[in-house]
Amino acid sequence: MASDRADFGPRKKPLVVYCAAGLRTAVEQVLARYEADRGETTALQLGPSGALEAQIRLSGKGDLYLPAAAEPFLSRLQSDGLVGDVLPIARMRLVLAYSPRVAERPRSISELLDSSLDVGVCNVQAAAGLKTKEALAAVGLWDRLERSATASLPTVTELAEAVRDGGRLEAGIVWDTTARQFGLPLVEPPELAEAHAIVGVGVLSSSSDPSAAQRLARYLAAPDGGRPMFAEHGFAGLRPRREEATPARASLHPTGLNPTGLNPPGLKPSTGPAPGS
Repeated sequence: MASDRADFGPRKKPLVVYCAAGLRTAVEQVLARYEADRGETTALQLGPSGALEAQIRLSGKGDLYLPAAAEPFLSRLQSDGLVGDVLPIARMRLVLAYSPRVAERPRSISELLDSSLDVGVCNVQAAAGLKTKEALAAVGLWDRLERSATASLPTVTELAEAVRDGGRLEAGIVWDTTARQFGLPLVEPPELAEAHAIVGVGVLSSSSDPSAAQRLARYLAAPDGGRPMFAEHGFAGLRPRREEATPARASLHPTGLNPTGLNPPGLKPSTGPAPGS
C-alpha cells in the first residue's frame, strides 16, 4: 500500500493491540509494514484470547483486539459495548498435530483416544481450547479427552512447541496455521470438520484515538494490506463479498460461524468504508 505518512503523521502514543498468541507471527509482520508505511507506532499485548478479553474488561484501556476467534470473544465485547467496528481477516481450522517422531498417526479423535499416545490440549481460555471443547462436546468426546489428556497448556503456540520439541507430548489439537508454523505433521479428523474460526479485529471503545484505531483495523483486513500477509502464514482467505449468501439463504456452520466469514452471527459489521478503501 502506498505510504500516507504525510496525511496522518506520527502518533505520540502507540496504538495498543491485544493479540492472541497464535496470531503473533502474522500480526507482527503486518504491524511492522504498517508502521513503516504510516509512521505510526504500535504496542502488542500477547496472550490467550480469553485472558486478553478479561484484561480489556478490567483495564478499560487499549485500541484493538485480535482474538483467535471472532466468535465468541469479539461478539461478547461488542454486545457489552466494549467493541465497535469488527472486520474479518482470515480463517483457520483445528487439526490434530503430531510430533515428527510419531510414525503411526491416528486419523480421528476416537482412534487417538484408543491409542497409547500422550496428547495435549489448550486451556479453554485460549480460542483453540474453547473450540476444541465445543466441537468434541457436540460428538460426546470432550469429557473423555479432558480426562485422558496428558497436559493442558495456556496457548496454542505453547502446545505446538511442546509437541515439536520432543518432550512427553506426542500429539495436540491446534490450529492448522500453528501446525504449519511449527513444522508439525497434521491430519484433519472428522470430529473437527466443522471446527473453524474466523480471525477478526475489533476496535475497542476505550481507544484514545478511534480514527487511528479504525485506520489500523482496516489495514489489517484490507486485501492490499494485512490479508496477503496472513495468507503467507498459512491462513485461509475469506470468500469474496459477491459469494456471501443473503440473510434469507445464509447457512451457518454448527460452530455458529458464517461460512463466508464476512458476518459472524452476533457481530455487527463495520459501518465505515469497506476494507481496502
